[in-house]
Amino acid sequence: MAETAGGVVSVRTAGEPLAGAFPPGGGELGALIRGKEWGSTPLGPVAEWPQSLRTAVSVALYTDFPSIVLWGPELVQIYNDSYRMLMGAKHPEGLGQGNRECWPEAWHINETIYPRVFAGETVSFRETVYPLAPYGVVEDFYLTLSYSPVLDESGGVGGIFVTVFDVTSEVRTRQERDRALAEATAERERLYDVFMQAPAAIAVLEGPEHRFTVANPRYRELVGGRDVVAGRSPTRSPRSAGRGSWSCWTACGGAERRSWPAKPWCGWTDAAAANWKRSSSTSSTSR
Repeated sequence: MAETAGGVVSVRTAGEPLAGAFPPGGGELGALIRGKEWGSTPLGPVAEWPQSLRTAVSVALYTDFPSIVLWGPELVQIYNDSYRMLMGAKHPEGLGQGNRECWPEAWHINETIYPRVFAGETVSFRETVYPLAPYGVVEDFYLTLSYSPVLDESGGVGGIFVTVFDVTSEVRTRQERDRALAEATAERERLYDVFMQAPAAIAVLEGPEHRFTVANPRYRELVGGRDVVAGRSPTRSPRSAGRGSWSCWTACGGAERRSWPAKPWCGWTDAAAANWKRSSSTSSTSR
């Protein structure tokens, strides 16, 4: 579109705001704000907006963080492109709508916060659960957000500036990880109890150095009462080679014992070796 000013021709592309239009730029929401009939809202025509409101809206539109301005006692909403993602199906109707009308499912939380902010307090929360229904069904969202007072021309608080981060995905991922870790820990403890009560001699080794982490009473008896836990085996188990970093060695019968070297472990004493050979011989003879 061509315009002339003092004989100079300038070109304005489609969708570009006219000189003096508010707000200049601001992405998709900036265009929606310029095109909206604000005279039908409690804020009135844009030309009558106080400078404090214009400034707050400009800051919201030009930040990459999800932000929304709630203005006046009706808490009329003006938000940016990033916040629009949280709105879901409530957009674009939510632009210019009162906050309570737009988010009734969260009003029981917000109604206790807004009076504090209008009294001049900044209120922040980290990873707090908010029940929201951006698509009609109430779900729990984890939000990290800050409510800040915006001063008007009188020096009082004319509105609230809110920055919101939806951290639901991060929190749920961490919760799933913690849950899996707790289940793994419980299973490990269960296996430990089983090993310690087993009638067979059992030892557990971990890591590339094959360090003992568990040795049940029968195993310690087998190696002469030595405390081998936290010791390092001098050789790999012939049964664990190539099996990763976790090994469980048992001695539950002659056949199993004969597969071990004569002195497989640190802490294996000559007396223990003799006991093992006698036990193995006895087991073979009995079969």
